Amino acid sequence: MKKGFTLIELLAVIIILAIILVIAVPGISRIVESAKLGALEDQVKLVQRAAVLKYGMDSRWDCSTVNKSNIKQELDIDGSTFDEVGIELNDDKITTTIIKDGITVTSSNNLVVNNTKVYGLSWNITDGKFTRTDDAKSLLTVQVGVGNEKVTNNFDTAEIYSEMVEVTDEYGNQFIKIPKFYIKKTVTDTAWTWQISKKQKDTDYYLPACFVDEGTGQIFSYVLVGKYNASLDTSTSKLESKSGKNPLVSKNITEFRAYAQANNDLDSNILGYQILDVHVVDILQTLFYIEFATLDSQSIMKGNTSNDKPLASGTTDDVTAKSGSLISNSDGKYAMKYRGIENFYGNLWQFVDGINIKADNQAYVSRNATAYDSYTYAGDYVKVGYVNANTNGYVLTMGYDKNHPFIQLPTTVGSGQYKDYYYQASGNRIALFGGRWSDGTAAGASYWTFYNGATITALSFGSRLLKTPF
Repeated sequence: MKKGFTLIELLAVIIILAIILVIAVPGISRIVESAKLGALEDQVKLVQRAAVLKYGMDSRWDCSTVNKSNIKQELDIDGSTFDEVGIELNDDKITTTIIKDGITVTSSNNLVVNNTKVYGLSWNITDGKFTRTDDAKSLLTVQVGVGNEKVTNNFDTAEIYSEMVEVTDEYGNQFIKIPKFYIKKTVTDTAWTWQISKKQKDTDYYLPACFVDEGTGQIFSYVLVGKYNASLDTSTSKLESKSGKNPLVSKNITEFRAYAQANNDLDSNILGYQILDVHVVDILQTLFYIEFATLDSQSIMKGNTSNDKPLASGTTDDVTAKSGSLISNSDGKYAMKYRGIENFYGNLWQFVDGINIKADNQAYVSRNATAYDSYTYAGDYVKVGYVNANTNGYVLTMGYDKNHPFIQLPTTVGSGQYKDYYYQASGNRIALFGGRWSDGTAAGASYWTFYNGATITALSFGSRLLKTPF
């Protein structure tokens, strides 16, 4: 016969169960809370990484505006389960805080901006000496090549420079892809200093407008610069950048713009084509000056500047070095390439957009590529804070406007460190850059002419195709 539990036995079981619950429940709660905390910490790290990455791509991003309702839009992260979200930037440190189910988790780390390199060049105007600065101090072996000659160039492994690579677009055009970087120019009565970095180290560093859509504020991570002087596909009326082609000449700047823009296709979302502009000239000049520690570009490579005709594109394709010429860098009869860009100067004068000269030698510049036009001196075109030289000659001094640091134009002519010539004339003018096949020692990376109007065409005038990643 089975007997049930006695009252005392039941009480004993209940007491034992109660003791077990008292011991176990807090442990289980701790396990649950620990799991919640761990999951939230992982989420905070995810948000933190996304915030650091976005700030690295666009240092102007205002992270303080991020909250629960807009984190999906700002960082593509679902914040619907969060109670609160906050991101702060202080002293190059991003701090992310998330509150969920009464738990608060914070994560902080320094931005990569503190670890990126700075490459600089200082020019002492008094004694004429050039000194590499910052991380460029150790980059002392800098050579250009001839033909298949293999040379040593310390800048080949440097940030920015090593990231300049060749790419091909949907039409088969060949470009050199230049990564986004910032420039700082410091100008005093006795010295000029150029500095570049992939991050905006301080507020004096500016982001060249070729990396920005001025209409939307979108930041581009690169710009594509035509590897060759522009040619024309006559079957489509599209401007090209292809090897083995004769460069397009005998067209005016308006026609060059139209041919470049013919590559844009709204239906296929192919956009961003234009001709060479003042902002790409700025980044190429700055890269060149810092790398070779000189303003006398032809002392490095003379280019096709002492010949009787322009050369077809592609004559530097067999040059092994990143910069150099096929047969000679010094006799002026061969095309040069700089970091893969053939005829950066020489061979043909290149129409340059984004700059117009008014009749009084006053330059006006634009940051907005969609507004580029000739003879425009208002709206997106703003006055530069100095007046250009009113006589022709070799450049002695360049002007500097801290509000428009991307443009340096001749203010006086004479004998100095700039070994490039300068042409001007009265009346409203457009800009051409670099020099042609017959300009001899006048050509180079600082050579400007404001001698011609917008309707000019000539056998020595061409341009270059650009593309931004719209």
